[in-house]
Amino acid sequence: MALAKNVTLRDIRSKLSNRESYVAAAFGVVHRAAREHGDIVMRLGVTGTGQAPNYRIETNSGEVLFAIDGSNHERWAAGERFDGADTWSQSVMTRTEVEELLGELRNFRRKS
Repeated sequence: MALAKNVTLRDIRSKLSNRESYVAAAFGVVHRAAREHGDIVMRLGVTGTGQAPNYRIETNSGEVLFAIDGSNHERWAAGERFDGADTWSQSVMTRTEVEELLGELRNFRRKS
């Protein structure tokens, strides 16, 4: 069963097979990409069940930088197609939003 077309990682956190581990690994990818490319966003693949979705990293302007296999958090091979609009969510998450979700999963509370 495919995921909703506007899904984000926050929306499917209860479906993830290992929530904290998955989000921590995804945050690592997003954080490294942000250091290398500046402001980036993460977009989920919507064709799977949501247990370990693939995702891609894009610039804020929508340029696709690379795609990630959700089962191992490694980049897809060069030349693999990952630009089909119907296979990716219409919604995105920023590095900060992924970091905040990881903090929530770890029960981290910011000091006011």
